[in-house]
Formats: sequence, structure tokens, C-alpha cells
Amino acid sequence: MARTPEERPTAEVLLERLETLEVEHRVDERRNDAWREMWRLVGNHRHVLWFSAQMNKMQESLVAVALGFYRTPVQRYGVVADFLNQLTESNPRLHNSLWGLGVRTDSRELRTLGALRNQHVHGHGNQSEDQRVLVQRFLAL
Repeated sequence: MARTPEERPTAEVLLERLETLEVEHRVDERRNDAWREMWRLVGNHRHVLWFSAQMNKMQESLVAVALGFYRTPVQRYGVVADFLNQLTESNPRLHNSLWGLGVRTDSRELRTLGALRNQHVHGHGNQSEDQRVLVQRFLAL
């Protein structure tokens, strides 16, 4: 670790090192393979416009989950919950958030996903007490 600015690599050197790492780890190839596999898994849903729009919108986050770039379960589930929330909000029949669906149907599971999504997107400071408790229960698993 550089202690002074003079010891730090130049932007060009840093870019070369990052490009080398990318080639060595085949990041682009792995990213593209993961994305193709996700589209294969959704099957005929790929033809549903509101669904495919959300898949494309969340591509980078979903691929990052698939490649294991998120270190903790709360991060991974937060991304997945955000994707599910985008789907429920854009679904013409549901048009509601995960949290809202959980409250309406009295589903603790949906409320937990909604709380994980809220924490992932908005952070700890924007949680209700119910959401904070649900996230704490999830973390204790």
C-alpha cells in the first residue's frame, strides 16, 4: 500500500493491472455466460415486456449475484429482493411493493424480503421498526 502519492501507480499503470486481472479471471466471459444462463432459466417469460424490461434494468446486479461478487447473504438477498420488488411493482396485475404485498397478505416472508430490499436500496436509516426487526431476524439465521 502506497504511503505517499509518489508511490502510487499512475492511472495508466493501474488500468493495465486491472485489464490484466480481467483477462486472467475471464470476467467478461463469465459475466456473459451468467447472463445467458439467466435468460435460459426464465424461459417464455422473456417475451413478457414488463418482465424483460426489469431483467435488463437489473442485469449488472443480477450478474454480480450469480458470480458471487456480493460477500454476505444480506447483500445477495437484498439484490434479489430489489429485483422481485421491481417485478411486483411493474406487474400490471399486482402493481405493489413486496412490503405492501406482505402487509396486505399478512406474509412475514414477503415483509422480510421487502425489509431486505429497503435496507439494500435505502440503507439502515430509512427503515421502520418492523423492518429493522425483520432484518435482524434474517441476520440471526
